[in-house]
Amino acid sequence: MPPLTLDPRHGTLVRQLMHAIEQGIRDHRLLPASRLPSVRQLASQLGISTFTVADAYGRLAQSGALLARPGDGYYVARDEQNTPFPPPPTPGPRWLTDHRITPSPELIQPGAGWLPPDWYPNALLQKAMRQLAKEPDCGGHYEESAGWQPLRQRLWLQHGEQGVALAPEGVLLTQGASQALALVVQGELRTGETVLVDDPGYCNVIALLELSGMRVVGVPWTAQGPDCQQLATLLKAHRPRLFFTNPRLHNPTGASYSAATAFRVLQLAEAHDCLIVEDDVSAPLVREGGPTLAALAGLERVIYIGSFAKTLAPGLRVGYLLGTPERVDRLMRLKALNAIASSGLSERLVLRMLGEPERERELSRLRGRLQSAAERWERGLERIGWQSFCSPAGGLFSWVRLPPGHQDAAQCAGDALAAGFLLAPGSQFRQGQPATPFLRCNLAYSPPGLLDFLQRWAERRP
Repeated sequence: MPPLTLDPRHGTLVRQLMHAIEQGIRDHRLLPASRLPSVRQLASQLGISTFTVADAYGRLAQSGALLARPGDGYYVARDEQNTPFPPPPTPGPRWLTDHRITPSPELIQPGAGWLPPDWYPNALLQKAMRQLAKEPDCGGHYEESAGWQPLRQRLWLQHGEQGVALAPEGVLLTQGASQALALVVQGELRTGETVLVDDPGYCNVIALLELSGMRVVGVPWTAQGPDCQQLATLLKAHRPRLFFTNPRLHNPTGASYSAATAFRVLQLAEAHDCLIVEDDVSAPLVREGGPTLAALAGLERVIYIGSFAKTLAPGLRVGYLLGTPERVDRLMRLKALNAIASSGLSERLVLRMLGEPERERELSRLRGRLQSAAERWERGLERIGWQSFCSPAGGLFSWVRLPPGHQDAAQCAGDALAAGFLLAPGSQFRQGQPATPFLRCNLAYSPPGLLDFLQRWAERRP
């Protein structure tokens, strides 16, 4: 077999090896029906563990790229056994709102909304999977529609300790925060109603509301949260039913509510009878955050949404929603109609990971890693003469303003694709997608080469 090269850009060692073999098949260096080295031989050649090779071979056999012959080894599948699906669409500057794009691992992804694969606590997940595999009940059956009770109980206790007045039946597990948001839209709104969102705000929420036929109105953001004067004006003018907002480590700006902003937002929501949907998916990344809006105002005024995607394992697709028992019961019925139940298997894995002593150390390490990345990023922006909306304070995102004279970050994103960078232009985070001179940059995917590209781009473009 021709030599394989492992490339750290493709994530874990398993993913690096899978990519190298798949590339060899595409390049016809590994021919159909050819036999691959044994697990032990390849591990020795590459200086990696036999577990890594066995895992990669197994996954490739499941995908159909390899054929496993018991007692004889692994072979490249024949062409007729390995007919590829049509290639995924090529990403464009507005890839985030295409909703069909899975970014190619060959692209550096500073526009992504997630961590690199090797930044997640993969060892904790693997340990939880081994432990769960030994249990008689590993969650392969339908669970309660509300979700696996032990994980709901942990969340009830956790948020109660954080000051949320929460009944045990006020916790609903969902298939990620995305399903929680969709349930709120489906269960709390009617087509044509006016809804407030952060401006800029989470692109999936904006798209979901628009597709559901809502009238979406943006509330301008400052470095301390929503512009409360503008919020007061919009509440009075539109009488919205809901306000979707992301108070901590905001996506896309990285800013967080100040205490004064939180107090004023809740005061205005009460005065105008507006329900707040608090999207708090980055809460585990906050070192010492203040109380949530749900803790300050209670669940009659706030629906709280959380997730484990930012810090545990996004592929498990476990999120949750907190509300009054009556509201949660109504939304649970919608969940049952849409999906019957969420994954008890995933929910068991999440609870095991949360209970590991190493969990807090991993989380502390991740926070430190993001903080170091933020400090390097800010120094780099200063070096090239660019500015961020606010200094990153522990989350994933930096909201970067283009230099004077540049008004549409989509142009920058288009040029970046040719250089191997997948950027996220700010227009994708605004209702109607108007031209916007900001980029959302993911600190975990922002190498020095990106700063060099941005500097060259600004100098080249008038």
